[in-house]
Amino acid sequence: PGGKTSQLLSAGFEHVTAIEANSRRCHRLKKNLDRLRFDKDKYDVVVKEGQKWSPTTTVDGILVDVPCSATGTGSRRPDVLRRESDISELLDIQELLANHCAEILPAGGIMVYATCSLLKEESEDQVKKLVEKGLVETLPIQPGEVPGFQDAIDENGWMRVIPGVLDGNLRSADGFFAARLIKK
Repeated sequence: PGGKTSQLLSAGFEHVTAIEANSRRCHRLKKNLDRLRFDKDKYDVVVKEGQKWSPTTTVDGILVDVPCSATGTGSRRPDVLRRESDISELLDIQELLANHCAEILPAGGIMVYATCSLLKEESEDQVKKLVEKGLVETLPIQPGEVPGFQDAIDENGWMRVIPGVLDGNLRSADGFFAARLIKK
């Protein structure tokens, strides 16, 4: 835990608040950030369900890394492909989180909806529902904006990575989906 938080901090974001519902994962997330020697004033780690969290100050953006089936990690963790999971429960949580984050984001704020799932119902379908509600609209990811991933950007400006499809070192990348949205 903490990979995306550390990437955001490394990219120069002024302050990052990581929300994690699982207290054990939260503890490991903090340990990882300490190990990487990030300035403790630059981040907060909150143990709370994301749909119950509200910021105390205005946020410019939210990365909504929803809990998912993790089917995109199957080449590295084949056990996830054999695991029985209640996808309907995951879909409900994903929709709840995405809607909550869209509501608390200020006008002009950026939201990135991300999954490590290969399933459309956890990714593209969830973003379509969110956009149809009218709170956010797509802010397309542009070819060349994320080097090496231009072939993974669809006609909506959303990024869908399928393991083994990209060139070079990216061929071994996990599967994932990301859509960048802006609050109206």
